[in-house]
Amino acid sequence: MKNSIQIFVLLLFVGAISSTAKSDTSIRYALCQKNVKKIEVVHQGDLYSLRIALTESAAEDFFRLTKDNIGKTLDIEFEGFFITGADINAPIKSGYILSVPATKEEANRLRQRILDSRNNTPCGKL
Repeated sequence: MKNSIQIFVLLLFVGAISSTAKSDTSIRYALCQKNVKKIEVVHQGDLYSLRIALTESAAEDFFRLTKDNIGKTLDIEFEGFFITGADINAPIKSGYILSVPATKEEANRLRQRILDSRNNTPCGKL
């Protein structure tokens, strides 16, 4: 019984170290109106996503960001709201970002919020 408890505590400790290490490799990227060229709501199964086309300069910055951070986690947000995230396995040169799926209403609401934003929050890598 004592060995089982020690193994359980060791697994919890290793899990905590892994979680801490993962957070150290996370990159945050902020969208804002000035780095968005076009936003489309696209149907994906029962849900909808935003297909966000970046401006040319934002796409170049995004490519460099992903090229320089392979192996890290990328979280994309808008005004502190999580849009999407993934591990960076290769540079992203397409200039497009696809948001996490949502209802049609949520996707349209977020699209309009981005298009109407006049907020001067930082854009790009945070």
